[in-house]
Amino acid sequence: MADAIEYDPDNDYFAILNVSPRMSVENIVAASKRAHKKLVLKLHPDKHPVGARKYFHIPFTRIQNAYEVFGDREEAGLYYINRKFHYERLFKSSRLERCYGFHCWIAEQHAINLANESARIDFLDKKSEEYKKGEREQQKREKAQEQRQRNEHDKRQKERQAELKRRREQERREKEEAERQKKQRDENRRREKEEAERQKKQRDEERKIDKEIIIEEMAEVKLEFEVWNLRQKRNREKEVEDREGALRRLEQTKENVIRGLKDAMDAKIEALKEKFVSQKEKVDEQYKRDISKKMAYHEKERETQRTERKRVRDGYKSWCEEMQSIVEGNEPSPETAPKRPKFYRPFFGRKKDGLHCLNCKKAGGFCSVHKDQKWD
Repeated sequence: MADAIEYDPDNDYFAILNVSPRMSVENIVAASKRAHKKLVLKLHPDKHPVGARKYFHIPFTRIQNAYEVFGDREEAGLYYINRKFHYERLFKSSRLERCYGFHCWIAEQHAINLANESARIDFLDKKSEEYKKGEREQQKREKAQEQRQRNEHDKRQKERQAELKRRREQERREKEEAERQKKQRDENRRREKEEAERQKKQRDEERKIDKEIIIEEMAEVKLEFEVWNLRQKRNREKEVEDREGALRRLEQTKENVIRGLKDAMDAKIEALKEKFVSQKEKVDEQYKRDISKKMAYHEKERETQRTERKRVRDGYKSWCEEMQSIVEGNEPSPETAPKRPKFYRPFFGRKKDGLHCLNCKKAGGFCSVHKDQKWD
């Protein structure tokens, strides 16, 4: 069982759960339960935006692994023993027994691990806030788009209602005109009928006086009536022709309007195409300029890192030589040992373009490709 619970300096369970290794095993188990509950509420992937959940899977898995060990009293004790054995072996192999106390040195290592875990949590909080801000902006944009669509829909509805109202008004006017004409025709027929009856009575009276005169008058009336019928027939044909001409003109106007709208729409589409092409060219040029600036920035950053690493290596080398001379007795032992120089330790490797490697981020350290970038 002791072999199964191995200690990994990059995944220190005490630093992950922020539990002090100086407590007893019972207190470690109790403190780990409280820390696990707090970290789960803070780092669970489901409590963060969908886009940021990919950053929280590995930290959440590390928390669960740590709690599985510290949740059991026996496993927590074995892990504490393996951790102490690992640091004792590392302390003896580094030849720091004369300069450092083991407990001070192991406390310093624990503080470094806590700082690393705190930096990881700060990075995750920053990513979560960025994605939350992006989601809020996306919701605002969707709401504004929905409002614009609603306004356009209302505008189209008002236009349709106005067009429908105009058509109904036109139909009403046409209907009233048809009714008026019908009434006029009925009135004309009634008057003509009355006139015919009056003439008939007059002819009857005149027939009594002179039959021949009555026959001639009847022939004249008949002729006039036929003329009137022909005139009415001609008038009706003219009305039909006028109505058909009006319909033809209306259809022609409709076709002209549709053709004009189609031409305007084609012109607008061509203008939008030209505008899109020009904007795309501008965006491509801007993208190329940004890429060149980013490459120059990352090249400068790599040069700065190389200079910093050389400085740290030289300082560390001089410190080792000074410590070696003190250990070998070439120089008198000082009252206080010189402090080991501090240096920057990167968490992830960088690719040729200067960006962090995604495999290193997923592994929580350095992958096999960038392991040569890891230095102590």
